[in-house]
Amino acid sequence: PRPPMGSVLLCRTPAPTGGDTLFCDSYACWAALPPATRQRLSQLTATHASFFAGPDDKDTVSVHPCARTHPETGGTALWVTPFSLGGFTTEIHADDEAEANELMRQCEKVTGRAEYTCRFRWEEGSVAMW
Repeated sequence: PRPPMGSVLLCRTPAPTGGDTLFCDSYACWAALPPATRQRLSQLTATHASFFAGPDDKDTVSVHPCARTHPETGGTALWVTPFSLGGFTTEIHADDEAEANELMRQCEKVTGRAEYTCRFRWEEGSVAMW
Protein backbone atom coordinates (compact mmCIF):
# COMPACT_ATOMS: atom_id res chain seq x y z
CA PRO A 1 0.00 0.00 0.00
CA ARG A 2 1.09 3.53 -0.75
CA PRO A 3 1.19 6.11 2.04
CA PRO A 4 -1.24 9.01 1.69
CA MET A 5 -0.19 11.94 -0.47
CA GLY A 6 -0.67 14.26 2.50
CA SER A 7 -2.89 15.23 5.38
CA VAL A 8 -4.71 18.37 6.46
CA LEU A 9 -5.77 19.41 9.97
CA LEU A 10 -8.07 22.34 10.84
CA CYS A 11 -8.32 23.75 14.36
CA ARG A 12 -11.83 24.75 15.30
CA THR A 13 -11.23 25.22 19.05
CA PRO A 14 -7.66 25.22 20.37
CA ALA A 15 -6.72 23.70 23.71
CA PRO A 16 -6.62 26.34 26.47
CA THR A 17 -3.04 25.30 27.31
CA GLY A 18 -0.52 23.13 25.47
CA GLY A 19 -1.80 21.22 22.48
CA ASP A 20 1.08 22.09 20.15
CA THR A 21 1.86 19.55 17.43
CA LEU A 22 5.42 18.55 16.58
CA PHE A 23 6.07 17.50 13.00
CA CYS A 24 9.27 15.57 12.31
CA ASP A 25 11.15 15.40 8.99
CA SER A 26 11.29 11.65 8.42
CA TYR A 27 13.57 12.11 5.40
CA ALA A 28 16.17 13.86 7.57
CA CYS A 29 15.82 11.14 10.21
CA TRP A 30 16.49 8.46 7.58
CA ALA A 31 19.55 10.30 6.27
CA ALA A 32 20.92 10.67 9.81
CA LEU A 33 20.95 6.92 10.44
CA PRO A 34 24.23 5.05 9.89
CA PRO A 35 24.36 3.37 6.44
CA ALA A 36 24.34 -0.14 7.94
CA THR A 37 21.21 0.70 9.95
CA ARG A 38 19.48 2.12 6.87
CA GLN A 39 20.39 -1.01 4.91
CA ARG A 40 18.95 -3.32 7.56
CA LEU A 41 15.79 -1.28 8.19
CA SER A 42 15.09 -1.14 4.46
CA GLN A 43 14.56 -4.91 4.59
CA LEU A 44 12.26 -4.98 7.64
CA THR A 45 8.74 -4.22 8.75
CA ALA A 46 7.40 -2.93 12.05
CA THR A 47 4.19 -3.06 14.05
CA HIS A 48 2.37 0.25 14.46
CA ALA A 49 -0.34 0.56 17.09
CA SER A 50 -2.79 3.33 17.80
CA PHE A 51 -4.27 3.19 21.24
CA PHE A 52 -6.94 5.70 20.33
CA ALA A 53 -10.13 3.79 19.76
CA GLY A 54 -11.37 3.77 16.20
CA PRO A 55 -14.97 3.82 15.03
CA ASP A 56 -15.55 0.33 16.40
CA ASP A 57 -13.90 1.17 19.77
CA LYS A 58 -10.93 -1.09 19.04
CA ASP A 59 -7.27 -0.17 18.92
CA THR A 60 -5.73 -0.14 15.46
CA VAL A 61 -2.67 -2.33 14.83
CA SER A 62 -0.94 -2.59 11.45
CA VAL A 63 2.38 -3.62 9.92
CA HIS A 64 4.37 -1.26 7.68
CA PRO A 65 7.83 -1.23 6.11
CA CYS A 66 10.44 0.53 8.28
CA ALA A 67 11.34 2.75 5.33
CA ARG A 68 9.13 4.29 2.66
CA THR A 69 10.32 5.65 -0.66
CA HIS A 70 8.28 8.48 -2.14
CA PRO A 71 6.90 7.36 -5.52
CA GLU A 72 7.57 10.71 -7.20
CA THR A 73 10.70 12.13 -5.55
CA GLY A 74 12.49 8.86 -4.78
CA GLY A 75 13.34 10.16 -1.30
CA THR A 76 13.33 7.60 1.51
CA ALA A 77 11.72 8.35 4.87
CA LEU A 78 12.06 6.57 8.18
CA TRP A 79 8.64 4.99 8.89
CA VAL A 80 9.40 4.18 12.53
CA THR A 81 8.08 6.42 15.29
CA PRO A 82 9.24 4.79 18.52
CA PHE A 83 6.47 4.23 21.03
CA SER A 84 8.91 5.25 23.78
CA LEU A 85 8.95 8.76 22.28
CA GLY A 86 5.18 9.03 21.96
CA GLY A 87 4.99 7.42 18.52
CA PHE A 88 3.13 4.41 17.21
CA THR A 89 5.87 1.85 16.48
CA THR A 90 5.82 -0.87 19.11
CA GLU A 91 8.07 -3.47 17.49
CA ILE A 92 10.58 -3.86 14.66
CA HIS A 93 10.45 -7.33 13.09
CA ALA A 94 14.11 -8.36 13.07
CA ASP A 95 15.78 -11.78 13.27
CA ASP A 96 16.04 -11.62 17.04
CA GLU A 97 14.98 -9.42 19.94
CA ALA A 98 18.46 -7.99 20.55
CA GLU A 99 18.72 -6.79 16.94
CA ALA A 100 15.19 -5.37 17.03
CA ASN A 101 15.94 -3.48 20.25
CA GLU A 102 19.20 -2.08 18.85
CA LEU A 103 17.47 -0.92 15.66
CA MET A 104 14.74 0.75 17.73
CA ARG A 105 17.44 2.52 19.80
CA GLN A 106 19.03 3.77 16.57
CA CYS A 107 15.65 5.14 15.47
CA GLU A 108 15.12 6.77 18.87
CA LYS A 109 18.43 8.64 18.47
CA VAL A 110 17.24 10.47 15.35
CA THR A 111 13.46 10.70 15.77
CA GLY A 112 12.29 13.96 17.27
CA ARG A 113 15.65 15.72 17.21
CA ALA A 114 15.10 19.47 17.38
CA GLU A 115 16.85 20.13 14.07
CA TYR A 116 14.37 17.81 12.30
CA THR A 117 11.25 19.08 14.08
CA CYS A 118 8.72 21.86 13.52
CA ARG A 119 6.44 22.95 16.38
CA PHE A 120 2.99 24.10 15.27
CA ARG A 121 1.04 26.25 17.74
CA TRP A 122 -2.66 26.01 17.13
CA GLU A 123 -5.05 28.95 17.02
CA GLU A 124 -8.68 29.00 16.02
CA GLY A 125 -8.82 28.57 12.24
CA SER A 126 -5.24 27.29 11.92
CA VAL A 127 -4.64 24.83 9.07
CA ALA A 128 -1.68 22.47 8.92
CA MET A 129 -0.87 20.50 5.77
CA TRP A 130 1.91 17.94 5.49
